[in-house]
Amino acid sequence: MLNRLCARIRAQDNDVWRTATRSAPIVVQLVFAAAFGVGWLLGHFPIDSHAGYRIMLAATFIITAFASLLVGARILGSRSPRRRGLGLAVGGSGLALLAGGLPWALIFLSLVDTI
Repeated sequence: MLNRLCARIRAQDNDVWRTATRSAPIVVQLVFAAAFGVGWLLGHFPIDSHAGYRIMLAATFIITAFASLLVGARILGSRSPRRRGLGLAVGGSGLALLAGGLPWALIFLSLVDTI
């Protein structure tokens, strides 16, 4: 399934990539806003230690990235090139959130706790 999805992404035309490139700056902000919302909702649970805070942040990034990848894959199945481009932008934004947020939550915050 993953190979088929990767082949489908590579076979897109110029309109899809143009839409994905132009919509990415706006879509990234929406995905990060969704991450803030998920973090706000998860922040209402009682957290006892700094490790719990790191786990809550990691869960926030994983939940938001997974949701954006699901939404992006769903939109990528559309026939319209603009919608497929938007699906690529949503999925890429979720991966950007995961690539930046997970190391920050798990590595950087643990280094700050040792100081």
